[in-house]
Amino acid sequence: MSEPQLTLLVGDPFLCEQELTERQRRLATATADVERIVRYGDEIRAHSLQIELASLPLFSAFVRHFVIRRIDKVNPAERNKIVSVLSHPPSAATFITIITTETKKNGSLYRTIAKYGVVKESPTPKRLEPLVRKIFVDHKLTILPGAVKVLLERSRGDLIMIANEAAKMRSFAPENGIITEETANKFFFGARKWLVYPFLDQLGMRNLRATLASLVEAAHEDPHRLFFATAHHLRRLLSVKLLADEKTSLAQIATAIDQPEWLLRRLLGQAKNFSQQELIFLLDRGITLDMALKSGRMRPQDALLTLLLLALTPQRAPVPDPWRPILSSLRETDWRRAR
Repeated sequence: MSEPQLTLLVGDPFLCEQELTERQRRLATATADVERIVRYGDEIRAHSLQIELASLPLFSAFVRHFVIRRIDKVNPAERNKIVSVLSHPPSAATFITIITTETKKNGSLYRTIAKYGVVKESPTPKRLEPLVRKIFVDHKLTILPGAVKVLLERSRGDLIMIANEAAKMRSFAPENGIITEETANKFFFGARKWLVYPFLDQLGMRNLRATLASLVEAAHEDPHRLFFATAHHLRRLLSVKLLADEKTSLAQIATAIDQPEWLLRRLLGQAKNFSQQELIFLLDRGITLDMALKSGRMRPQDALLTLLLLALTPQRAPVPDPWRPILSSLRETDWRRAR
């Protein structure tokens, strides 16, 4: 079989999925029996992967296709071990496809696969309109420019979502197969459930642009809830940092904060972006903002934005007295009202 055993797909998720489908089709053309095995980066381990790749299939004609997603979620130490595993050829009739949105060309993963396999890059086109039209043509539909604009705006350029909508609209399209702006507005539902976890991850990495962009997507979320989620995340980072600085083992920290080890590694990476003084300062300010919220002197959205901007802006923060939270501004307001 001329198909390479090891392939890395890098770039736009939709284009990578299309390439994955073609690779699966080529494998199925060569043999009728293809087992597809999906593994995810946040759960994969080099030792178990090595055993799986080295083992032989039960039947000689049986082809196994390992698809590894979210390889960027693997911690650096484990990723180096996985790269070492990939540098050795797998057993016969075993194929590996790794999918990621981006990876460094000078990184070990990219260089190893380029040496022993094939790297296919599919960057997102600068103009998505032609690709959207092609998606609908593949579903035997014709989409008008106004409808293309609606889909791109509502999906924020998510081509996978648009492809799913094209499949759905095939059932509701008029007999002539033309999708108008009115049809797109009527049948396209671009609302996705907003998850708080990516927002907290960007906060922990102190990525101002990405955190605020995620916050914009949470326009319909309760700001009160987001404020307490933010404060809770900062408290977890402080707990992890204090325990790590005391040379506590990973297993002991995981037990102490009641979190799985894979999440703990992520929290440890984020905690390195803050000093202890900064986290103590931020939690102290969180207490101040919480009291302002509960007394009705500050709106939840204002408290949330204040805490976020403090957390996302590296600064030399004074170490507050743990027995006397910083409430001077509130007390001054109370004194003025009393007068």
